This record gives sequence, C-alpha cells and structure tokens, in this order.
Amino acid sequence: MILDVAKPAYGPEFLGEQALLPSEDRQKYEQLFDDVRTVINPKDVFEEHWVLDATHQIWEAFRFRRLAAQVLTSVMRAVLEKTLRPIIDAEDAREPVPRPAWSPDTAERLAVRYMQRDQVAVEKVNSMLNGADITQGMLEAEAATMRSLDLQRISALLAKAESRRNATLKAIERHREGLGAQLRDAAEKFEMNEFETPRAKSTQKRAA
Repeated sequence: MILDVAKPAYGPEFLGEQALLPSEDRQKYEQLFDDVRTVINPKDVFEEHWVLDATHQIWEAFRFRRLAAQVLTSVMRAVLEKTLRPIIDAEDAREPVPRPAWSPDTAERLAVRYMQRDQVAVEKVNSMLNGADITQGMLEAEAATMRSLDLQRISALLAKAESRRNATLKAIERHREGLGAQLRDAAEKFEMNEFETPRAKSTQKRAA
C-alpha cells in the first residue's frame, strides 16, 4: 500500500487521550509526531506505525526526565524557606523593630515569590544566600536527598523507557539504514529544547 505522505494514515490522536498526562502539552506532542514523521517519511502503513511507536517512546522518556525535575521543584520551596528562616531571624535580631508577619520579606513569602521567579525576590534571596555562603547546588542537593527514593523510582522508569525507545530505533534502523541515527538526533534536539533554561531562550531571542 502506497501512502500520500501528506496525509498520515494514523495521527497522534490514534493513541487517544491516554497517551498524555493532564499536565502535558498536546501541541508539543503533536509537534514531536510531525518531526518524527518528517524524518521517517513513511511509505506504507507499517512505517506509519514506526512513527507512532517512535513518537510515543521518545515522549515517554522525556516525560520521566520532566517528572524528576518536577519532584525536585516541588520540594525546593520548603528547602529554601527552611534555609532563609535563620538568616532572616538573624537580620531581625539586629533590628530595633521586628519584621511584621505580613511582610513580603518573611521566609515563607520570599520562598514563594522566588519559586514564582519574581525578580525582586530572586535578587534578594540570591544576595542572602551569597552572604551565607550557600549555593543553589547545596539547596538542590538537599532537595534531592529528601526525595531520593522517588527519584530512584523515576530513574528506573526512565531507564526502562529509554531501553524501549532504543530497541524501537534499532528495529527501524535494521529496516532502513541511517534512519535510527536521524531519529536519535531528533529526540535529543527535542529534549534539549524542552529543558533549555528560560534565560537561554530569552538570550537567543534577543540575539535573533
């Protein structure tokens, strides 16, 4: 069966809504599907299934990387608040008038605003941490230790997802030489773009 490559026999919706978690972006999933389909350029229904399999397995591996980052983010606010509290208490001890509970500079409020990337809070927190010789890496290490079991489970799931993805790419490679490597490049480009820092993206936009 020869296909019109402009009209896929199966689209990303073929896997149904269960292919995505509620927090995941269907538009990005569909873009990945389109990118994979462009690389494979399927000639028959069998190759259309390659597109579905490769898309889903690349996305699944990315999902577990993203979940690991979210686990760390979820606990970072608590770690930051705990770290800031003694610093702020020491500052208050030197002031004649205590800081009111509703102040935006309490440990709890600063931690919330910092995680929301409020620029004033980010600058203030960074200054406080620098003054106490505390780095972001130290905070992230503490957060990772607190959720180490969760991260280990996600790491195991990621390893299995990457193994399934690699097996699929090898199977595709056996049928069409060079295609597996191209798909790996597409997968790496997708993950690098998704995990690129907001600052790096804004820098690229200004450079453009």
